[in-house]
Amino acid sequence: MLLLVVLLAVPAAHGAREGGQPVALVTAETQNQLIAVELPSGRILKRLRMSADPQNVVTNATYALVVSARAGAVTLVGTRRLQVLKVLRGFRSPHIALFVPDRELAYVTDDARGELAVIALARRRVTRRVFVGVGAHHMTMSPDATRLWIALGERARSITVLDTTFQGAPRVIGHVDPGGEAHDLVFSPSGARVWVTYDDRASIAIFDAQSRRRVG
Repeated sequence: MLLLVVLLAVPAAHGAREGGQPVALVTAETQNQLIAVELPSGRILKRLRMSADPQNVVTNATYALVVSARAGAVTLVGTRRLQVLKVLRGFRSPHIALFVPDRELAYVTDDARGELAVIALARRRVTRRVFVGVGAHHMTMSPDATRLWIALGERARSITVLDTTFQGAPRVIGHVDPGGEAHDLVFSPSGARVWVTYDDRASIAIFDAQSRRRVG
């Protein structure tokens, strides 16, 4: 099964076009692989072995993080050479990864432990774990990287809010009642609002990011 696709550019050493070429990274869950596919040709550039059940993958300019829930592992991949740099373990059921903008940091939610793990990318290790609530799953960061909202489950009855002003040391500052079974969430481009989708209804709620009250 092919799951999640992200796009990036890799150096010309991997292809003909100078300055980099568009590449898709695809998690192949049943094959336990991360597949690099050249675009638009569709030619497979590389297959990287992953821990069991690789589901989600995210990238920035330098790294990719592949989350393997069943294996309780997160694989750090260097995107310039498309190589595995480190397999991070010690998770029980990791799900969602997020890169902190302009920092050598990433966050990963672990729903079974109810934790947010902070990964120092250059050091290639988890430097902090913060308990945010069992079911920690989808998350969104404000554009200024000072707030993080985490839905506690795929059908979340609570959302945890963290202060991420010091991104390496996030701290819980409150909770939001979504008023239903929240699934995913995202900050608006201005950072003033948070949009929340639900599993139990065909509508979206809009929250004021500062007051944390539903406004629409």
